[in-house]
Amino acid sequence: MRHLMIFALFCVLGCSPEAESGPRLGDAGSGADAAAPPDAGAAPDAAVMDVSTTDVGTAEAGVVVPDAGMAGDAAVVLPGDAGSVAGDAGDGMDAGAIDYALLHGQVFDSMSNDRYSGVRVCVRGRGMSFPCVTTGADGVYSLRVPHDENIVVVWSAGLPAVFPALMHINVSVGRNRWNLALLRASTIPLLGQLVQTPIDASKGQVTFTAGDDQLNGASGVRASLSPMSGVGPIYLGNNRFPDLAMTATGTLGTGFFVNVNPGTARVGGTSPNHTCAPWELGVNVGGNWEVPVVAGHMSVVVFRCQPR
Repeated sequence: MRHLMIFALFCVLGCSPEAESGPRLGDAGSGADAAAPPDAGAAPDAAVMDVSTTDVGTAEAGVVVPDAGMAGDAAVVLPGDAGSVAGDAGDGMDAGAIDYALLHGQVFDSMSNDRYSGVRVCVRGRGMSFPCVTTGADGVYSLRVPHDENIVVVWSAGLPAVFPALMHINVSVGRNRWNLALLRASTIPLLGQLVQTPIDASKGQVTFTAGDDQLNGASGVRASLSPMSGVGPIYLGNNRFPDLAMTATGTLGTGFFVNVNPGTARVGGTSPNHTCAPWELGVNVGGNWEVPVVAGHMSVVVFRCQPR
């Protein structure tokens, strides 16, 4: 399988860009879905502020091709197998009529690439109807989510604690796979040192990655944030550390905004050599990915950039 190496934020001490992607979760016989049973009656993540989001524009739901796991990257989104047929063997879903979607995948520690246990995965504000789940020792989660509507999924807690990440997505009925590598909360001060800006706990952070149609990081992409606040965009150099002199993405295709005002923002990507749009499942508003920005959380955005 081809891989898109999606880097978000920076490589923290001892990371490896060649980490294994792990098994294809939820395929027949894998038992992956059973590894993260729902926490019946669990409440929505109380740490997440209820920032309003709008259900405007279009939100494509289709096949998300990349499928890779890697170390050293905060809030890395690694989508794969989205939009596959509901009721596949081993997914625990009724092959007949169903009224929900399944979001499943694996969570990694960005520093060690170990599977991340104790990470709580929730649909914000929908915990009664769609109970939160928690990753086990294998880092696997399998979460029932609403379909064909804009939702916010949050990854938080963890052993040790992660820096909470969230995504604004819209999924179809069936199986939708998203793997993530999350940054430990204890490493956030290092990020501030690297970008020469102390991280403000009352603000949110936004990370973005651009990948081309050949599933490589797309270089030369300029990111935008509307309304603009905070510091950025800051791009990662080829050494996977922030390079304050860069004005567009490098070969890793990644950058971020720090200390963004809480609320709703739209993240865009433009390039003279590519046409960029939010990856499938992202909430697409006029070619931008609309995200809630929440204090103490990382909002995650991924763009597909096709050569002009």
